[in-house]
Formats: sequence, C-alpha cells, structure tokens
Amino acid sequence: MTSSESALAALKKRADAFYAAAARGASTWAEKQELQGAISEYIESKGASAAGSGQGGNVTNLKSLLEGNESFRQLKSTGRGPARIRIEGAAADELLSRKDYLSNSGAGYQATGVLPIDRVSGITPEPRQQLYLADLLPKRTTDRALIDFVRVATPMGAAQPQIEMSPKFESEPTLTSVSEKVQTIAIFSVASRQILEDLGDLAMFLQTSQKYYLDLAVELQLLAGDGVDPQLNGLIPQAASFNTGLLVGSAGYNRIDIVGRAIQQIQRSKEIAPSWVVLNPDDWWSARLQKDSLGRYILGDPSQTAEAQLFDLTVLSTVNITPGTFLLGNSSPIASELRIRSEVTYEIATQNEDQFVKNLITARSECRLALITKRPGSFVTGTFVTSPSM
Repeated sequence: MTSSESALAALKKRADAFYAAAARGASTWAEKQELQGAISEYIESKGASAAGSGQGGNVTNLKSLLEGNESFRQLKSTGRGPARIRIEGAAADELLSRKDYLSNSGAGYQATGVLPIDRVSGITPEPRQQLYLADLLPKRTTDRALIDFVRVATPMGAAQPQIEMSPKFESEPTLTSVSEKVQTIAIFSVASRQILEDLGDLAMFLQTSQKYYLDLAVELQLLAGDGVDPQLNGLIPQAASFNTGLLVGSAGYNRIDIVGRAIQQIQRSKEIAPSWVVLNPDDWWSARLQKDSLGRYILGDPSQTAEAQLFDLTVLSTVNITPGTFLLGNSSPIASELRIRSEVTYEIATQNEDQFVKNLITARSECRLALITKRPGSFVTGTFVTSPSM
C-alpha cells in the first residue's frame, strides 16, 4: 500500500468514526471542524501531487475552477453571499463522472443516522390580525334563544310653561319592540387519531387556530352581519348613515375632517358620544401620514409612541372593514351589548361510524351569541370616497 493509499484509508477510518459518533449524538463541533480540515488538506495534497506529475485529474480541475470563480473567491474571503459556478463541456464530463460523493441522502437527514437535526418545536401559524371589536362591546349572559327589548321610536316632547288653571301639556313616547335571535358560529376540522398522537403540537394548533377563526367570524359578523338568519345583525347595517351635508366643499375636506363631522353628527343627534372608530389600515395610514404646508405630520411626531387616536377616539385599524368605509361607535351598554348564550367550546369526538372505523376524529369549536343594538343612532358609518379632495 502506497503512502497516498494509507493516508486515504486513515482518513476514511476517521470519517467513519465521526459519522458513527454523530449518529449517537456524541460528536462535537470541534471534531467536525477538524475532520473537514483533514479532508481539505488531503484534497490539497492530492491536487499538488497531481499537478507535480502533470496529471491534474478531477481534483486539480475542480480546484482551478473554484479558484478562478470570482463569486467563490468572495465567499471564501468574506464568508457571505452566494457562489454561482457553471460547469460545462469537458469539465462537466470530467468533474461529474466521479463515483464517490457526499449528498443529503446520506448526510442531511436524521433518519440516516449521519447528522442530527435541530428541530424547532411547535407549528408556526400563518399571519393573523389582531381582533378588537368584541372586547370593546359590553357582554352579558343569557339563557334564552331569543332576546326582546323595547326602544323608543318617537321620544316625548319637551315640557312647556303652563297657564294657571289651564290643561297641562300632554306627551307620550312611541315605543317599539325589537327581537334578536341567538346565532351559532362554528368551525370543525377532521384529522386522524394517529397524527394527533404522533404530533402532539397539532392538537394545540388546531385548538388555537379554530379559536382564532371563530373569533374572526364573530368580528366580521359584529361589523357587517346582515341580520338574515343565521347571521348576526351587525353594527354597520344598523348604524346611522353619515350626513355628507355636514361637509363644507368650499373649505375642502379629507379623512380627518370626515371623522370629525361624523362626531358632530352624533352630538347633534344627542346620542352617546363615540369612543372608537374602525378604519381600514389603508385609510388610517393615509390620515396618519398627512402633513401640513411645512411638512409636519398633522397627527403628531412619528417618533412619539402613543395609542392610535383621532379626535380622542381609539382607532381600531383592521382589514375586516372595507377600505374607504368607517364606523364610529362607543362601548356603552346603553347603546349595544353582546348577549352570550354559550362561550367558545372546543370538543373532540369520534361518534360518527365512518370516522370510528377509519380512526378519525372531529375537532369542533363553536359559540352562541346575539348582538343587541339598542341605540343605532349612537353609531355612524360612511365612506371616505365622497370627498372631492381625495
């Protein structure tokens, strides 16, 4: 056996020992670095030997190809950036004809027992927005499926000064009865029992995901449900329409002006003062980035961290409302409230015969609630596209 063959045999023995240790999880980073260094030294020595004998072979040609590549030299020098190497013609035939090589099929997967994998626990969810509206509305429980309430349709007239010994002023309000049905909002998923047992994080992922999408459906219903069974009677369909007559065209107006005029409308109606406004992010940032003639931000210095507010209203920025649409409202139980028949419940079942035979499970989340809007005039909705300056 020649010295070159002996060196190669020793290197292979050393590599085999390292891979065996790696499979047991007993290898170290330092040992890996040392092995890579020994392999590099062997390749260098083979390249030098082949060059000295006038037979470059695969090793010399590969080394020359790498060293002549600008992107590879940059990668080797800085440790950053990609290296793109094109191998064509005779070089491809010579370099790619080698039989011994390392690939991910032998080194990239834990199942092969070569290199361990650093696996991040859990499941990374998809992008999800924050949901606000349900938390702003007052809540009460109910044990009924139908909720009636009475509201004033026509208020009483104001009292009047009276002439002594004359009939007094008479005034009666007109009342109307309103009914709202408790609606069920639900979602379910089907999965095999085996995958839930093998992937413990999946059950928690399903539970939290179903809860999120259930809450998302509730917010969409609270905003825009049309009240046709089985939908909730949402705030936007019931809210008073924005009075565009309050806008002064000669003075010009923008989104900020329109929200201000909507507040004025509620105050003129003697309704409950608004405490929040729902805006699409496109509209909120269009308003937030407005500047005056000197280039200063109208709604304040961006470097100052503060709650998003507009005329003392808390801004709820959400894609759940259509761009160009706004909704002003308040959190008073006099104006509206959520009546909860059943809080969110999460259940897993296999009662279905087909699912029992196939070892499947059904995971279901649901809730039951109704939205009671007692004072629709306390809410105002409209569109920003009515402004000629926008």
